[in-house]
Order: sequence, then structure tokens, then C-alpha cells
Amino acid sequence: MRSDWEKRLEQEQAQFILGWDWERVVETWTHVLESFNTPIQPLFHKVPIFDPSTPNGKNIAGTTEKCFFEYWKPEEFEKNHLSVQNWYLLYPGTYGPLNYHQLASRGEYDTLELLYKNRNDVDGIAATMIAASLFERMDSSRLSYPRDYWPNINLLRPLKSWARNFLKSKDHTYFWNTACTHVLPRDHEWNHGIYESDNKIQSMHGIIEFLATEHAKTLNSFKFVEIFFSDKVASNIVPLISEKTKETSVLQLKELARRKEARAKERKDLAVWNAKSDEERKKIHVETEKKRKKEQTLQEEKRKKEDAERALIKRKELQDRQVRISNDSPNSDDWDHLTKNQLERLVWLKPTLELSKQLGISDVGIAKKCKRLGIKKPPRGYWAKVEAGKIGPPKGRPSKK
Repeated sequence: MRSDWEKRLEQEQAQFILGWDWERVVETWTHVLESFNTPIQPLFHKVPIFDPSTPNGKNIAGTTEKCFFEYWKPEEFEKNHLSVQNWYLLYPGTYGPLNYHQLASRGEYDTLELLYKNRNDVDGIAATMIAASLFERMDSSRLSYPRDYWPNINLLRPLKSWARNFLKSKDHTYFWNTACTHVLPRDHEWNHGIYESDNKIQSMHGIIEFLATEHAKTLNSFKFVEIFFSDKVASNIVPLISEKTKETSVLQLKELARRKEARAKERKDLAVWNAKSDEERKKIHVETEKKRKKEQTLQEEKRKKEDAERALIKRKELQDRQVRISNDSPNSDDWDHLTKNQLERLVWLKPTLELSKQLGISDVGIAKKCKRLGIKKPPRGYWAKVEAGKIGPPKGRPSKK
């Protein structure tokens, strides 16, 4: 037995939808769209994409479908088309942007799929968009019903049923998951509140008019696109593709062919291996191991030979350095190897400026190293006195005076 509340709800619903049926809903919805000059035919615009790795076309990644759906702003249509095409020219054979498993919004994609299936049926388009708008407000677990602007939620259930029942009559039984937030394509700059009326809507006509206005904004703001893989690049964007992209595409195809050939060879080698008997495999394994050990021995001998050559060169360099230093004629290669006694001898054998030219080190650098090692340098004017003959020639050690 029905409760008084259920009886009252039925009466309120009957009063709210009085004189309305699905046919009148579609007629009113279409009239509002026409007032905004919103064409709904063609609803989808075809966008061919060429992937050089599969010139005969292929399925969309993650599905068995031949086409992928998107919504683009009219002013960005050509730019987006070129961007997608460039991807498959630069990275042929990859999933790329047309990947069902990387959708930013599954709810919006489900709506586009429904719209595509009903693209030639005005009733189906209206049912999809009205059902989507009502879902966002009535069924989504992430959004709330606009109770301050709309009638009691129960009064709109008949409208929701009409839209869904029409879709079900077309064998569309799947609708949006309640975890979805927005299921209608919209600009990220829009917010949900922009769709709500300034005054509370009290009638079915007000609801239909409001929803149709929302849909007109969506349809006027975006182009719905049907992207599919074609056997050639679309003629309208061929002039926009850069020469560098074309050259890179050719190189990528060559690399793709090389990898494909390598995988085929691996499969062939594996098949040959699997066809051999255990005895043959054992024999091949022994031969392979012998070959590996032989190569390892050769590499070890080569390494030892190279080590011996490097050691010989190092000994030769050390001998040459010792000869230069013993002859008091070191060069820039010897600077880091000079001992304290050797450097002390040098600074007492010749002026620092002369020594700096010989070693390729500044006189300041020589002075710093002497200070660090505790080496006493000749005093100021020492070399002038030597040149004047006032003191004896340097002997490579500090003067006793």
C-alpha cells in the first residue's frame, strides 16, 4: 500500500509534467537551440590521422573501435589536428594521444560515444544531452543538486526517465558511473555555478529552456570530432607539416623496420632452437661456452698487453722527468711532481720569472708553493747582485749569509 507521501509525490509530479511528453520536450529543446543559431548537423567532424607504421589504418589503442572522440574549440581545430598528426609522424606505431586508457575524463568520453551513436537522430542527441545534464546534478556522487535554483529533485525524475528510456529503446543500456563529475564537454574555465539560474525555476518549460541553453553553449563552444586512422595525411594540413618532422618520420620508420626485423630474427632463432633435440642443444651449449671462454681469454690477454704498454709509457715518462729535473730543466708537466728539495734547488738556481716561463706557472704560483712547503726564496735584489758580480754565482741552495 502506498504511503501518503508517495501519493502526494505522484500528484506533484503529474501537476509538474502536465501537458508534457517526450515529443514536446524535444520540440522545445530544438526550438531553443535554433534561437541560438546552434546547428546540430553535422554533429561530428571527421579528422583523418595517418600513422606511417600502419598505412592501412588500425584500431584505437585499448579498444576494438576504429575511431576516437574528442571535443575541440573551433579556433584550435586546425592546431589540434596538426598536433595529433605530428605525433604519429614523429612516433609511428605508438599509442600516442589516441589512447582510451589515458582519458582525462571517462564521463565526457562516454557522452561523446552516446552522441556519436545518435548523431543522425535529433531525439537521440536531445536525450543524451538532457540525460547527461540531469546526471551531473541528480546522480553524480561528487556534485550536489541545485536545490536553491531548481524544483524538488523528485519532480524531474519523469524527465530523466523519458530521456533514459529513449536511449534504452536504441539499445543504449550503459550510462555514466556515479564517480564521474562532469559528463558534458565543457571548458575548464567554466564552473558549475555558471549554469544555474538567477531565479528559481518552477516549471518544466523553464527546466527544458535552461538545459537547452546550456547545451547551446556547449555546442557553440566546441566541435565534436571523430578521429580515425587513414591511409594518408589529410590534404588540409600537409602544407603545415615541417620538413624536419618529415625527415624525422623517415628515420623513425627505418628504425621501426630495423626493430621489426630484429624481433622477427629472434622469433626465427627461437623456433629453430625449440626444434632441436636435447642432445643438439647440449652440443651447441658446449660449443658456445668454449667460444665464450676463448673470447674471454683473448680479452684478458689484450687487457694485460695494454696494461703493460701503459706501464712502460709511465716508466719512460718518469725517467724523462728525472733526467729533466736532474739537469735543472723541468717543464710544465713536471710542476706537480717536484719535491721540496728539487723546487728549493730551482728557485736558488735561477730567477723566479725565468723559472715561471720554463714551468708555465706564474711567479705568484711558485711563491705560494714555496711558502706552503716552507722553502726560503732568495731575498729581494739577490739576482741583481749576482748579475753585478757582487756575490758568487748561485749554487742551488740558500746563501749562508
